Amino acid sequence: MPNIRQIKTCSRCRLLKLRCDRTKPACERCVQAEASCSFLRDHSSQPAAKAERLTHGDPTRSSSEQSSSPSDESAPASDIASAQEILKTVKRRKRAHLSCTRCHRLKVRCDKKLPCSRCRSSGWGQQCTYTHRVESDPSASDASQDALCAAAHEDPKHIYTSWHTRRRGATHWKTLVSRVEASALNLGHVFVHGNNLTVLHADCHTDIALPCNFPFNSPGAMKYSSLDKVYSLIHSHSEHCKSFVDGYLGLYQPVHPIIDPALFADQANGFWDDPTQVDVSWLSLYLMVLALGSFTVTQDAKLMVELCLAAEACLSKTAFLVRPSMSVMRTLCLIVVVKQLSNGTCWSYDASWTLLGMIVRLAVCIGLHKPPTSTPVEVNAVTYSEWQSGRILWVTIVYFCIQTAAVTGMPTLLSSDDILEGPDVQDASLPHVEGVGPWLSLYDAFPTICKIIARVNSGTKVPYEEILGYNATMRRLMAASMDHPECNDSLRAILDIFFRRVLMVLHRCHALTPDAPIRYPVSYWASLECSLAILVHHRDLCEHRGDSVYQDLLGRLYKLDYFAAALTASLYLLQRDAPLAQGFAIPPRQTIRETLETCTEIWGRDKDKSICFRSGYRTMTHILAMLSEMDGMTDHDFRTHQ
Repeated sequence: MPNIRQIKTCSRCRLLKLRCDRTKPACERCVQAEASCSFLRDHSSQPAAKAERLTHGDPTRSSSEQSSSPSDESAPASDIASAQEILKTVKRRKRAHLSCTRCHRLKVRCDKKLPCSRCRSSGWGQQCTYTHRVESDPSASDASQDALCAAAHEDPKHIYTSWHTRRRGATHWKTLVSRVEASALNLGHVFVHGNNLTVLHADCHTDIALPCNFPFNSPGAMKYSSLDKVYSLIHSHSEHCKSFVDGYLGLYQPVHPIIDPALFADQANGFWDDPTQVDVSWLSLYLMVLALGSFTVTQDAKLMVELCLAAEACLSKTAFLVRPSMSVMRTLCLIVVVKQLSNGTCWSYDASWTLLGMIVRLAVCIGLHKPPTSTPVEVNAVTYSEWQSGRILWVTIVYFCIQTAAVTGMPTLLSSDDILEGPDVQDASLPHVEGVGPWLSLYDAFPTICKIIARVNSGTKVPYEEILGYNATMRRLMAASMDHPECNDSLRAILDIFFRRVLMVLHRCHALTPDAPIRYPVSYWASLECSLAILVHHRDLCEHRGDSVYQDLLGRLYKLDYFAAALTASLYLLQRDAPLAQGFAIPPRQTIRETLETCTEIWGRDKDKSICFRSGYRTMTHILAMLSEMDGMTDHDFRTHQ
């Protein structure tokens, strides 16, 4: 017979897993709880078996054992009912899932960020969600929730501070989260990022459409792993495909000549004749053109995302990291455009800088940066005819690298020596392509611009005399590109923004010093002039001026340039005694302020579409409030305030 350990605790303490003093006829815990206490012999380890034995007896025990147990015979009916009631009322601890749903399902450690590091690194950042147990809090009244809503509107960081300074325990942050989530139904979404808590409206994700790691391993691209699904997606919009392509060619091609329109049209006709005979790399290019064109014509972000994900699925079927083709290079350049267009956040430019590094590497691998020999030795080298059609693409790649470096403050991905050793894109022996003359003339300015960015980012202050030399050279190159006879209005505005942003980068070290009007007058006036010119372009593009009704979409590509120009102009206005007029080139103070107000109003239209837009709008609103307060002061009050 097995050695069965004798149980000496009472039934109630055993069920509740409490220490029993074994005092008979009633232990101390049962006396304090005013509950009946019984000492029953029970060798079962299952609670259900315990309850059954308490109520009906143990059928496995013999009658002699039952008769020889005085404790069983003396157990009153009230004790049995009490033990059964205890079994029914035993509560298990309900734990809130502090990990995200994906980490909880995979049973891995979660850092509890939004998105968490595991989901972000694996491409599931946008699908990273948290489910917290909603607890009923009778002490929380409607007034407290209204106060929380008001606090979220006034200062979202206040919610985050009170969230993290509360004592940890049963009523730590779980109840507060449930209140915030309930209040956010009217406010919108609550987004926690780092140490900031921001309340966004219901449409806050409309401008952050694409996954952050697009075009690499996006979760939504898996459904287009079959080419039949891709063909079905294109054929479902077959009646609009021509208008989508025309929308792309009308808006983006004049300012970013990435594709060859004639060659693209021939390949598109071949696709509609027999889709299976088209190379999958060109199919990804076609999908990206349709994506940008559809967003231009319909403003439908969902359709654009679907086409982009299908393009990523097609791109993943190619060996583009080993043997890139011209179609792959054009597709990657279009991906840079769509990331900066649809993802209206500053990190989209950071991601573009990393993506451009890969694009430059692939372009150099296939020899796109130099004219190929008649008998190329490299296996991956493009043919001479391919290079002729892609020479404009190389200019576009260098332009993207310089623009992203100027915006992010990162070093340029190409040095001036690399560009000087490159091909002559304006070689007269090459066939002339209509409408790209101003774009090709931009190549002459690239070596100087790369030197400027390298000197400014070197960490040492550039001498003022050297800045004057660069300024004269940049003014001459800017005039040569913008005065080209083939330069249209859209391209002229884009080139003007590009050159003036580089000039702002060049002059910023000297222009914002207190004695700049006296010691560095050229930098002082050039920085103010360039910032105001960029703001004027912001107003013109976003107010739908010009021949095209989609000009505001071009303005999305230069949001951070506008913000830098607005801050620069604001710094001039915040100095009450700063000179703001030099002849007739610079408008008076009131005109500058009205321009800032107009651009801030335009910026406010997108304040609920991304965190960066919201932060920028708040900053500009506070600056305008400071300007209004400062203009109402007298000179004595202003000096006292300073």
